[in-house]
Amino acid sequence: MSHLGNHLPTAIAALALVAVPALAQSGDYDAGRVAFRSGDYEQACIHFESYRGDHPANPWGHYMCALSLQRTGDPEQAAGAFQRALEIDPSLLKAWRNLARLELDRDQPEAAREAITKALEIDPADPVSWRIQGRVHHTLDAPDDAASAYQRALDLTPDDAWTLNNLGYLHLETGDAATALPLLERAATLLPDQPVVQNNLGVAREKAGDSAAARDAYASASELGSLKARVNLARAAARSASSPTPPPTSNEPRPAVLRLSQKPEGTF
Repeated sequence: MSHLGNHLPTAIAALALVAVPALAQSGDYDAGRVAFRSGDYEQACIHFESYRGDHPANPWGHYMCALSLQRTGDPEQAAGAFQRALEIDPSLLKAWRNLARLELDRDQPEAAREAITKALEIDPADPVSWRIQGRVHHTLDAPDDAASAYQRALDLTPDDAWTLNNLGYLHLETGDAATALPLLERAATLLPDQPVVQNNLGVAREKAGDSAAARDAYASASELGSLKARVNLARAAARSASSPTPPPTSNEPRPAVLRLSQKPEGTF
């Protein structure tokens, strides 16, 4: 579901690199961390493969290798590395979470559900796991369960922007734009540079009847590189041109002028 958060590029980029005990570190591990941080995932794979070859009993080498493999577009090998880390340390929460994300990316929602269930058994108060649980239910076409999981994540972390986005998009899918709109407004404020969030906000505004504000959001997403938003913006502009705003009465300003001169903060 491309409108949802935690797709591969943003999900992994947002991860904090783990710190391992000093006794587990080596030149290869440190070099792999540097390469990963710099975005050189091929080189990171080389270093972490070397590290885990020298330290096969250390789960963090397998975990970091899995993240690097995932970024290079090798989901099969990444899944194997996550699973090896979990064979060594079944309590490794981050490995269960990211295995669940990977299984969603591989269109294996049942496997993702098994993985995220393990994560929640380890830490039932982890908001990221609840967000991923929401994605799993969403993918399995269980909107009520998805909404409950997303809401649980928000109860734990009210300003989790990707959860706000995902829950807002779920409400759009179920036809409840009024409930989706404030969630997506907040998500867009927290993530002003994420085109998928800005595009979702545009859809919510349009469905709520605010065409001018919808075009603002579509324009923002389009500037950030969203092809869907460009299509939406062109469609919304054409619809506006074919159905012009009625002239204002007395001293009422034209809505389009008001929108341009008082564009809300957080939009582009």
